[in-house]
Amino acid sequence: MYNSITLIGRLGKDPEIKSTKSGSSFARLNVATNEWRKDGDDFQEITQWHQVVIWDERLVQKTAKAKMGSVVYLEGMVKYREYMKDGEKRFATDVEVPRFSGKFGIMPAGKAVPTDLGDSLPAEMAEIEAIPF
Repeated sequence: MYNSITLIGRLGKDPEIKSTKSGSSFARLNVATNEWRKDGDDFQEITQWHQVVIWDERLVQKTAKAKMGSVVYLEGMVKYREYMKDGEKRFATDVEVPRFSGKFGIMPAGKAVPTDLGDSLPAEMAEIEAIPF
């Protein structure tokens, strides 16, 4: 069994770079992905928002170059957590880009493949010619 997720989407706001109590840096991103569904004779765009946490220090530094609206590529895993707010138990789902095995890249305008992933670019990305957004 393997927990893996790949997203290509747009940032909904500038990345937030924070530090833990022990001094480790991490980045929080809000990434939007879209899909189209047929609704009668029309098509409806459905947007899903993903809360992303990046823990790899090298990738955290890359997020500083990304801005609201940037198209990003990332690989990570789905994490579920629970927390208390106002005395009520709440649940959240995050996409976590872990140290060492996670990937993050910023897609340059007009390009289909992120240029800053280096040798870590997945083989299937080399065949993509255009992204439909």
